[in-house]
Amino acid sequence: MPGGFIGVDVFFVLSGYLITRLLVDELETTGSIALPSFWARRARRLLPISTLVIIVTVFASWAVLSPYAVRSVVTDAVAASGFFVNFRFAFQLGDYFGAQLAASSPSPLLHYWSLAVEEQFYLVWPLLLLAVTRRSTNIRVAAGRAVAGVIVLSLLLSVVMTQTYPTAAFYLLPARMGELGIGAAVAIWAPILTAAPQRLRTVGGWVGLVMIVVVAFDIDESFTFPGLLAMIPVLATALVITGGEGQQSYWPAGRLLRLRPLQYLGKNSYGLYLWHWPLLVLAQVRWGPLGFFQTVVVVALAMGLSSLSLRALENPVRHSPWVAARPQRGLRLGGGIIAVTIIVAVGVRVALPSLDTGVSASAPTLLTDQTASATMTTTVVDVEPSVATNQAATSIGAGSSTTTTTTIATPTTTVPLTLDRLIESVHEVLAAGAAVDTVPNNLRPSIAAAVDDKAQIYDDGCVNIGVDPEVHDCRYGASGGDFTMVLYGDSHAAHWFPALNEIANDRGINFVALTKGGCPTANVAIPTAILAQQCPIWRDDAIDYMIELQPDLIVMTASHDYPNSSEEWSAGMAETVDRVLPATPRLVMLGDNPNAKDLPSNCLSRNLFSASVCSNTRSAAVSQDRIDIEYSIATQRSLEFIDTTDWFCTTSTCPMMVGDILLYRDATHLSTTASEFMRPILELALFGDLTL
Repeated sequence: MPGGFIGVDVFFVLSGYLITRLLVDELETTGSIALPSFWARRARRLLPISTLVIIVTVFASWAVLSPYAVRSVVTDAVAASGFFVNFRFAFQLGDYFGAQLAASSPSPLLHYWSLAVEEQFYLVWPLLLLAVTRRSTNIRVAAGRAVAGVIVLSLLLSVVMTQTYPTAAFYLLPARMGELGIGAAVAIWAPILTAAPQRLRTVGGWVGLVMIVVVAFDIDESFTFPGLLAMIPVLATALVITGGEGQQSYWPAGRLLRLRPLQYLGKNSYGLYLWHWPLLVLAQVRWGPLGFFQTVVVVALAMGLSSLSLRALENPVRHSPWVAARPQRGLRLGGGIIAVTIIVAVGVRVALPSLDTGVSASAPTLLTDQTASATMTTTVVDVEPSVATNQAATSIGAGSSTTTTTTIATPTTTVPLTLDRLIESVHEVLAAGAAVDTVPNNLRPSIAAAVDDKAQIYDDGCVNIGVDPEVHDCRYGASGGDFTMVLYGDSHAAHWFPALNEIANDRGINFVALTKGGCPTANVAIPTAILAQQCPIWRDDAIDYMIELQPDLIVMTASHDYPNSSEEWSAGMAETVDRVLPATPRLVMLGDNPNAKDLPSNCLSRNLFSASVCSNTRSAAVSQDRIDIEYSIATQRSLEFIDTTDWFCTTSTCPMMVGDILLYRDATHLSTTASEFMRPILELALFGDLTL
């Protein structure tokens, strides 16, 4: 279901209800809570199968995923075993939706975030109940006041965090505590709720069920969640529980829920939840996007595994008289299970193949001088990326050491350097790069560091991420220069920053960066809830900023991968261009770069000695319709449009690496090193000459 993720919210309410009912009954009966016994019961109930699924998932990932991706799964496994994996996901970019399922770097243990929230709740909730009822003569009144305060505070926090820190709001207990608290409130106030008219409670139960189903079909990841929206399935679940309290009418909702198939699902729900997600993720990684039939097969397999694990593992451990006889045994069992899981995960990490190929590569070189002549050769060690002075020097290779041979031209004949000649030089480098099969040890950035190889402006806070709509005054280059250049766009504009900043410094240009991740320059619809709210605000303010600044040059570029129709993209881009035009005498539309075939760290770690398979085809790498649209808009307005396709692709192939340079940090973004390497082409395209 599009909104199937609300099942977790339903689960939180049920859990808060069941646990609080047990704890309040114990408080009223004994005046206290036997904490070791409570935690031992939780360990017996939750840990055996959760550990089994983690271990199976780690081994399955080892077989299916790339060595680099398995490293991440191992880290997730350790965090999931210790029930703090929600913190790991909360502080990573991205969310539960979209790219996570069958992404280039999937997390088959992503769903363990909710178990972490549960375990954290189990640790703090009984302690809180003990504290608030310690000297109270009426347990339910004292607990009710406390839970009401928890609900209000958590709901306020959830609303604020959903707007400011949405990923943390989704994954962390403070923003979810109110959902557990609603269930706890139903348990605490059960005597009052059962006094309500029978028919009213029956109608409420049915209304709650209908609300849950409607929301599950009617919302998706484009909605802002959790926030206030989460209260719909939460309150609906509370209505269903309340409808089942006390004496029943003839047609209660429970009559439907008691049907054998639903009872079977309920009995197996915990195992089904644990098994279904890794099976879906790994199946999609292995076989690609699943159709309806394939999805049914995977879910059926998950159901079979959950039923088997319930009978063979969950119930035997849960109902073991020997383990249940002493709380210490349950706690020791839980601790031992956690330790075994961590040991297995670390063992898999140690057993992963090394990424060391024993080979180093030379730095690629480009023709950047205006000379063609005889050459002389000199050998140097640990040469940084160099710029050769002769087309004959355009080379790329891999050797067994970092010693490289650099060809230096002896000028005899002056030949004007044109962009076409420079692109010919680039194509030689690209063709050589596509033919290399061994991943060099000195790759820049390395396979492990690629995903974090971002431009300086990220560290400077000059790439607005997520909820930040403010236009930051980010100035670089030569302060006080007579010429002002603006880089305007999304994260695909930001990856050109290293090259443009070098150009600005060498030319004495005042350089301003205006970039916001995930925010297209075209005025088009955005499917992500937060960005749909924030992008228009940022875009309007950025355009107003440029109009006031009146820069000499604006370089505008953005990703072509937004999911809009060609018609919408054309209209939205034309609208933005017309708004930006009054801000500058020269607007350059820089076409988006071609995409990589896969996440480099995944593809290259899987193909250390067959790296050429990671090269993309030109037709698959390029969004030609977007290029045609932007070229048409530029032509109609007599603007400059720069197509970057030939900078990264030959007539047929787009390599992932050239020499010792990894061109991409992920499937679509350039690495910082690649941006710097492409600086001569960009500079020649923008200014007609080079300052190298």
